[in-house]
Order: sequence, then structure tokens, then C-alpha cells
Amino acid sequence: MNLDKTAKKEKMEEIFELFPDIVARINQKAGSLSGGEAQMVAVARALMQDPALILLDEPTSGLSPKYSEILFHKVKEIHDKKGVSIIISEQNAAKALEIADKIMVLTLGSIFLMEDSKNVDIEMIKEGYRI
Repeated sequence: MNLDKTAKKEKMEEIFELFPDIVARINQKAGSLSGGEAQMVAVARALMQDPALILLDEPTSGLSPKYSEILFHKVKEIHDKKGVSIIISEQNAAKALEIADKIMVLTLGSIFLMEDSKNVDIEMIKEGYRI
């Protein structure tokens, strides 16, 4: 996707509204960002393409609790406001359960549980981890 200057500016404004913490880092090299800031930039870059689907593999791995909370909140906001479907592979099952529409628990490569999140509690998820 090649954006003209006006469209690119509008997209950047949307991104900065969604991720205000990265505005102050605009001229900073990506390698010098914190883990949470780097994750926000990665999601922002994906959103620049107007995707229908984003896949996040362990997005909170190595993040501080503060940035983990922010990222989960932003994922929910992106889904709710932009209609983007988001698939998350995540070890923090309790937080994933808070924001997910559907939950899938894999055990030894097989589906242990696949259900609407409103019908799942953390104990059901934990059962999938008992081998």
C-alpha cells in the first residue's frame, strides 16, 4: 500500500492518537525504545496498512506490567473502534480472557478448549495446562 502525503499524515495522526506515548519518541531509533514502546510501534506499523487482521505472538513477553496493561487495552480499543480482528497467542491467560471474544487453549498441539470467552473462566483454561 502506497499512501500519498495527505493520507499518510492522516494515518500518522490516528496512530499518535491511539499511541500517544510514542509521539515523543518519533525521532528516536527503534532499537533504543523500551519493550513496550517497541511493541506499540510494531502494532502502529501494522495499522498503517489498514489490515483486516493482526496476529500478535506473545505481545506482552518481556514487558513491564504497566506496558502489558496498556497493550491489552490498546488491542481491545483497536478491535472495538477499527473493527480489526486480532489473534493473540498469549501466556497471560487471565488478561487475554478479559479482552477476548473467543478463547482457544492448545494442549500438546491439540485443541483442548475453544469457546466464547463469556462461557470460560480461568479454571477452565488452567485445566488445559494439566498434562
